[in-house]
Amino acid sequence: MKNATPPAASNQGLSLGDVLETVRERGLEVSEATFRKYVQLGLLPRSVRVGTKGKHRGSLGLYPPSTVERIVLIKRLLAENFTIEEIKNEFLFLRNELDEIEARLDKIFSELGNFVRERYGTNHILGLDLGRAQSDAESLIVRLEKLRDGIVAAKNRRTPMPARVVGY
Repeated sequence: MKNATPPAASNQGLSLGDVLETVRERGLEVSEATFRKYVQLGLLPRSVRVGTKGKHRGSLGLYPPSTVERIVLIKRLLAENFTIEEIKNEFLFLRNELDEIEARLDKIFSELGNFVRERYGTNHILGLDLGRAQSDAESLIVRLEKLRDGIVAAKNRRTPMPARVVGY
C-alpha cells in the first residue's frame, strides 16, 4: 500500500547507508549515532539480519523502506517542538499500529489475490471485489493517517481545535 519506496530499496530492505543517503536526499541530516539512538529508543525499527552471498561474507542489517518516512516524520515533529518522549509515547504508537495494520492488509490482499488468480483466473468477479476491498482499505489507512496528522497538528498548537463535522 505504501507508495514511497526509496529507489535504493531492495526486496529485503535498506542498509543503514542507504537509509541515511535517502534521508540526506530529502534535505535532512541524521548521523549514524542519532539513527542508532532512535532505534535504541524504539522510534525506529531494528534491522533484520540477512546473509550475504559468498563464503564467510557474514550478514547485512536491513531496515524496512518505511524507516526513511519515519525519520522524516521524527525530524518534522522535533522541528515542531515535540520532545522525543512525546514522539515516542504519544505519537509513534499510532504510527506503529498503522504500519502493522497496513502490513497485515498487504499480506491478506496478496494471498487472496494469488488464490483467486490461481483458482479462477484474472477476470473473475472475486478479483474485482478484492480490488474494491483493497481500494477501500487503502482509503481507510489514508483517513487514519490524516486523523493522526490532525492530532499532531492540534497538539502542536496546544489549543483546542474547533469542532468540525465530517460527513460519512
